[in-house]
Amino acid sequence: MLQQALQNCTFSVTVGDEHDLNVAFLQCYGQHYVAWLYVQELQLRPADYMHRQPNVGANSRSTVVDWLVEVCGSYKLGASTLFLCVELLDRSLTALCTARCDLQRLACACLLLAAKHEEEQAPSSSALACISDNAFSRAGVLRTEAQVLVALEFRVSCATPYQYAALYCAAAGCDARQARLCLYILELSLLDYTLVHTYVPSLRAAAAAFLARATMCTSAAAAAGAAWPPTAARFSGYGAAQLEACARRMHALHEGAEDALLRAVREKHARPGALRVAALCCASDAHLRCALRGSADAAAAAAAAAAKAAAPAPAVAVAAAATAAATAMTMATRLQQ
Repeated sequence: MLQQALQNCTFSVTVGDEHDLNVAFLQCYGQHYVAWLYVQELQLRPADYMHRQPNVGANSRSTVVDWLVEVCGSYKLGASTLFLCVELLDRSLTALCTARCDLQRLACACLLLAAKHEEEQAPSSSALACISDNAFSRAGVLRTEAQVLVALEFRVSCATPYQYAALYCAAAGCDARQARLCLYILELSLLDYTLVHTYVPSLRAAAAAFLARATMCTSAAAAAGAAWPPTAARFSGYGAAQLEACARRMHALHEGAEDALLRAVREKHARPGALRVAALCCASDAHLRCALRGSADAAAAAAAAAAKAAAPAPAVAVAAAATAAATAMTMATRLQQ
C-alpha cells in the first residue's frame, strides 16, 4: 500500500522556503524512508517529563521555543533545523534535570546541534552566546552541547513533523499556500507541550495537513472529503477518526494565535515570503465538523469501491464455486478408491 501511494504521489510541494523534496531520493527510497521515520518516532519519542522537572514548566518551555523561532529567523535557519532543535530539546529535558536559569543555554546547545546536522553553515557557539545577551558563555554552550550528546547517546537524527509534512501535503494534493499553512500550524503546535508529548510527529503532521486543507476549502468541498482525500488517508495510515482529537487541539491553537502573548510564529508567517498564511481566517467549528465527516465518508466510499472492484463478478464467482466443488468431489472419489 505504501509503495503504491509513493508511486501515485507527485512530490512537488515545497513546505519550507529553503528545502525542496528530493524527488529522485523519494522515488528510489521513499518506502524505506517513511518506514525508517515511523521506527524513529517510536524509538526516540520524548517522554512526559514535566513531573520530573521541578524547575521547568510548560510555560517556560513555550517561551524558550518562541525565542528559538526568533533566533532561527535571525540566522535564516531552515524549518527542518527548528523542528529538530525542539525535538532535541524535549529529548534532552527527558534525560537531564535542568534549572530554569539553564534552559536557554540548553536550547542554544540543541540549536547548535540541529544546525550542524541540517545546515550548510551553522551559527557559531560564540554567536549564540551573544544573541542571548551574554546570559552564558561560549564555553558554557559547548559544555552543554557535550552533555546533550552524551544524554542522547549521540543519536541526533530523529523523526520530526516537518519530515512528514512534505510527504502528507503531496499525498493530499496541497497547493503552495495550503502547504505553508500546514507549516504555520505545525510551528504553532511546537509551543504546546501537551500536544507535542501526546501525539507522535506523524500524527501531528497529518492533522496539520488536514486542518490546512479544511481551512482553505469550501463547505461543499469539505463535505465531499476534499480536506483529507482517501489517497492521503491510505498513504499516512490516519483516517479522519484518528486525526480528530489532534486536529481539534491544533484548531484551538490556530484560533487563539492572534491574541497569544507569544508572537514569533505568527509574525514569521504573516510576512509576504510566507504567503501571509497567518492572516487567513480560521475554520469555524461547524466547518471543521463538516470536513471531518466528509473525509470519513469519502474514505468509506473509496474502501467500498475498492472492495467491489476486487470482488469477482457473480457469474465468474458461480463458475469458480462449481469448479471448486467438482474438483473436491473428484478428490474425494479418488481418496475413497
